[in-house]
Amino acid sequence: MGRTLLVLKRSAAQQQALEEDLAEAGNPASPNYRKWLTPAQFGATYGLGDEDLQAVESWLEAHGLKIEKVPQARNAIAFSGSIDHVQAAFHTSLHSFLVNGERHYANIGSATGVPAYTTVQVSVTGGTTGFTLASSGNIVLNAGVSATSTITAASSSGFTGQVSLTCAVTTAISNPVDPPTCVISSSVDILSGSSGASAQPTVNTTAPSSAAGATPKSLLFAGGGGALCLMAFAGTPARRRRWLTMASLLVMTAYCAGLGCGGGSTLQNQGGGGTTAGTYTVTVTGTDAATGKLTANTTVDVTVN
Repeated sequence: MGRTLLVLKRSAAQQQALEEDLAEAGNPASPNYRKWLTPAQFGATYGLGDEDLQAVESWLEAHGLKIEKVPQARNAIAFSGSIDHVQAAFHTSLHSFLVNGERHYANIGSATGVPAYTTVQVSVTGGTTGFTLASSGNIVLNAGVSATSTITAASSSGFTGQVSLTCAVTTAISNPVDPPTCVISSSVDILSGSSGASAQPTVNTTAPSSAAGATPKSLLFAGGGGALCLMAFAGTPARRRRWLTMASLLVMTAYCAGLGCGGGSTLQNQGGGGTTAGTYTVTVTGTDAATGKLTANTTVDVTVN
């Protein structure tokens, strides 16, 4: 269907102030006689406030409707969308009429005539439509263990719909080793009349490597090789035959040195200590999947022992 106009009702205080100001503007004896306001001034004084206007726009968009225009007077919102979306949003039934060759839509239950567009009045009493996120508590765990916390997404001022979820881990620790990671379901659905929906982020940590703190084998070979060399030289008789040349001794020396130094490169692989102990923060963020304009977040403190 074509453009639809949502007429926004002023508060009682705004309406009374407007009537008084109009009376003064039309009274020659008043100092405000013929002091008219521009549309922008009128909207700032008697129109909907920024927060409430944003709440109404978000509500329309969450129901699949497109904002077309907001006049400077801030007393209406022009929007468009399918008939099904309008009927679902306003809990009403619209019907099509052909008048003088022109197609019109109206709610026949309350319309006294067939208007060119549907006019609806609403009152904004305060509060912003959206949702909140809350965690069940903090987490304490040892390195190598996984743990979960429960995140509850609850409706605020009548919000219903899908909320997309993400999580991220931060810390004040400088250059942590194997910091925790988190995983959470991609979305939850807040249904009409429900107390909310929940998801459980899983926090994973890394266990210390079994090689950490072990004695490198190269050190054992180094000690053993050195001892073998000493034993070989010590066991050489003082009265050896003269044909035992210096070359033979050099070969033995080189061989023993190889035993003593072999495997030195394995010193570089001594394992890791696992996730660095300390405090980390998991931030869970929710975003309204329909519009992407409504967000909320909550945090879970994670302590790794």
